[in-house]
Amino acid sequence: MNTRRIMSWVGVAAGLAAIGGPVYANETNLPANSYGNVGLMQTPTARFTPAGSLRVGFASARPYDSTYFTATPYDWLEASFRYTKFRYSDSDGTFTRDGYLDKSFDFKLRLREETWFGPSLAVGVQDLGGTGLLSSEYLVANKRFGHLDISFGVAWGRQGARADLDSPLGGLSDRFEVRDNNQEEGVGDFELGRLFAGDAAFFGGVRWAPVGSPWSFMIEREGNDYQSEPFGNDLDVEYPVNFGVAYSKRLFGANFGWERGDQFVFGFRLALDLADPGPPKYLDPLPTPVAPPSAGLSYVALPTEGESVADARAQDIIAALERQNIPVIRLAFTEGDETLIAWVGDSPYRQLARRHGRVARVLAVMAPEATRYIEIAQVSHGLEQTRVRFVRDHVQLAAGGVEEPGYPLKWASFKTPALDPIAEDPAVHRELFDLDWTLTPKYRQSFGDPDDSYRAGLYLALGLTKWWTPHLSTSAVGELAVATNLDDIERESDSVLPRVRSDIAQYQREGADGLRQLEVNYIRPLTSELFVRGSAGIFEEMFGGVAAEVLYRPFAENWAVGANINRVKQRGFDQQFSFRDYEVTTGHVTLYHYFYPLAIESEVSVGRYLAGDIGGTVSMARVFDSGARIGVFATKTDVSSEEFGEGSFDKGFFFSIPLDLLLPKSTRLGVGASFRPLTRDGGQKVRDGRRLYDVTQDRDYLEIVRTRHDMFD
Repeated sequence: MNTRRIMSWVGVAAGLAAIGGPVYANETNLPANSYGNVGLMQTPTARFTPAGSLRVGFASARPYDSTYFTATPYDWLEASFRYTKFRYSDSDGTFTRDGYLDKSFDFKLRLREETWFGPSLAVGVQDLGGTGLLSSEYLVANKRFGHLDISFGVAWGRQGARADLDSPLGGLSDRFEVRDNNQEEGVGDFELGRLFAGDAAFFGGVRWAPVGSPWSFMIEREGNDYQSEPFGNDLDVEYPVNFGVAYSKRLFGANFGWERGDQFVFGFRLALDLADPGPPKYLDPLPTPVAPPSAGLSYVALPTEGESVADARAQDIIAALERQNIPVIRLAFTEGDETLIAWVGDSPYRQLARRHGRVARVLAVMAPEATRYIEIAQVSHGLEQTRVRFVRDHVQLAAGGVEEPGYPLKWASFKTPALDPIAEDPAVHRELFDLDWTLTPKYRQSFGDPDDSYRAGLYLALGLTKWWTPHLSTSAVGELAVATNLDDIERESDSVLPRVRSDIAQYQREGADGLRQLEVNYIRPLTSELFVRGSAGIFEEMFGGVAAEVLYRPFAENWAVGANINRVKQRGFDQQFSFRDYEVTTGHVTLYHYFYPLAIESEVSVGRYLAGDIGGTVSMARVFDSGARIGVFATKTDVSSEEFGEGSFDKGFFFSIPLDLLLPKSTRLGVGASFRPLTRDGGQKVRDGRRLYDVTQDRDYLEIVRTRHDMFD
């Protein structure tokens, strides 16, 4: 190792070894740099927003304009998905309005938490799996001294183009000696060989942020000298130090600065806390009050002479549950009224434990005096999902505030759901096969095509569902375009694959208003753990046909495995009942898994896709207690990078947000979006009916235990 390299590491170690000062915890009001990462103006820091933070923002630092989506799945991990518009330089030094739109993915991982005696430490990678036009890696530390927060780090790649350090890792392997800076427009492979390779540079800064104030003032020194910029857009740097001011509140942030000695920069963002349970649900019915047994209060009066207990109680219990927005399918009294069983349908309460708690309150108050046990069966999609047996006194103790909310679950019995709940002989049986309808907004986007601007559409969707039997249903969805520019997509598809998705513009031009779905689904359990589905009809905007699926979901386990097969045909552009010539068979085998310690829901599927290509898809999502999800996905098939087009393979970022995070009323509806080009044909699946894994989601007994503290709200 040469002298310069030794001195390089001495400099790094000295910068990272700051000591003294108070510990700095994760906080919400942190500024974002021009890439959407928590940082100063251009440089990153080792700070993280709290777990559950989701930021959507825009930053302009000419000649680059970025739109970003940054999430913090855990308080030690930050991930960003970004689109950057590169504006080309004209001969007179000005930049064109149009340019190249690049898609990239960043992540930052905390290696060490800050202590009184040492800094926080983080490592990050920028533009992983993108074109590499903005690729960088860095190691950064932060330490707080009063109102001053000091960051110092070393960066490779674009962020380290100033080359203060001579290949710091070169002594470990020849791979790190020279960095491959081959940047190709349209390439999107994971170039792992360039990570932390080549020369590096120091960067750092200071942020003055009084505690409790939304304002902060920043000064930084970049590691980029702007002399190796993409597309030959090298920039003059009159002064290597940047200055800025940031305003950061819980839901909104903005920043302004002066960079390179001659450039005004700005950015703004919106934020949402996905871990927040949302506002109080003061529009929900008040929970049924329950007095503990020790209060000495009597139960509801016994029936008059000549009436049966079941007949006397049934209508009152049904009415009380419906006042709680809980539909009743049937009630049954067994064993001489010792046990009261209630089969209930879907209710607006998202948490399984809360749904059971609302029912248990009513049954504990209104059951006959002889009733000692309360049994609740949750029915959804024609299937009995869960059946839990509670001790009545335990429910009264918890709901009455004598014991903790989860106390009844300590002694509860989790029973195997019945195969066909309708077949049992009920005391009361109510048919719930009326026509259901919904009216919801829908959103589509095309964001990431290198030659196009942002394209999106807002639609109003009317959905109708009719259950003919507990297992057979018909669903239809029609959409009306409220506002859209998806039909303005100018880039004609040059795909060498069958155009299974890339004709999106033509679908929008000829059928912006139309029939999106008209399908029949038959779902039935073969055993308590094995389910089958058959579907037929118009499945989605572009395809219709027939489908079959089987799912094995072991009772009270955190995994499942399924397989589906479809024969589908491409729909006509007018979104009515016509079909085009293209027809294909697709199918996948999928493994589902939920890792409770980190709340990660994963799916791995392999099979055949719409364009006839064969490969696999991996999807991972962080699931919060609030019900919100943020995740990433990637699909790789036997389609080559050249055949696929820009991006090399299908990948993206998605999130979903329950509406009760935003509303003062419980609802199980939600909104979500995925960010991927809609104009690629490789690695595309068809939506083929009601997915069995989603249909059986309420069978998760571990979810009831996990959310037990919400049982009695």
